[in-house]
Amino acid sequence: MNKYMKKFKGSPGEWFPGCLISNKLKCDCSCVFAEGYMGAVATVHVDNGLPISEGGTDDPPREEARANLLLLSQAKCLLFALTEIKAHESCQMKKDQTVWSIASEAIELATNLERHQRELPDLEI
Repeated sequence: MNKYMKKFKGSPGEWFPGCLISNKLKCDCSCVFAEGYMGAVATVHVDNGLPISEGGTDDPPREEARANLLLLSQAKCLLFALTEIKAHESCQMKKDQTVWSIASEAIELATNLERHQRELPDLEI
């Protein structure tokens, strides 16, 4: 584990997509699961096919939701890949400051909970 991943405070272990990812299963659970937990660490919403006037959800259609589920289930792996790139401080990568800046900002946003708390507006709900 590199120094950037040590800052990650999310669920440990591997993350897995729910059954929605497969067209062969009857189960349509649209959750992202983490190794070691019975419950989900994230849920992807799926349109229920009804008009809003009849209780429709206006969520992403099934295929889009499946793609979202796959991406979210791999978020931790993608973060790790970015942190590995940054940890090795590739000279070639540093030449492209745009890519370097995007990778650095993505790592910061994914690992710094305190920053998000500071940047949220005060909402009265």
